[in-house]
Amino acid sequence: MKDSVIGEVSFDVKVKCPHCNENLSINQYPYDNEELGVNLFGGYDNPAKWSGLAIEYKCVYCEKDFTLTGFEI
Repeated sequence: MKDSVIGEVSFDVKVKCPHCNENLSINQYPYDNEELGVNLFGGYDNPAKWSGLAIEYKCVYCEKDFTLTGFEI
């Protein structure tokens, strides 16, 4: 039998603030948001949803609101 291992999944979701153009990693503190992971990976009873999102955020630099509406690779 071959040795087996378990993989660790990580992700990085980067956006530019539409107001001040700063780069933001919205999957990291201070943006910790369970809704982001559920939409990106899905769950047992619900598939991943990469478009048609409406996840609200506030930029840590300019403090203006913006909405994440989808993902792309």
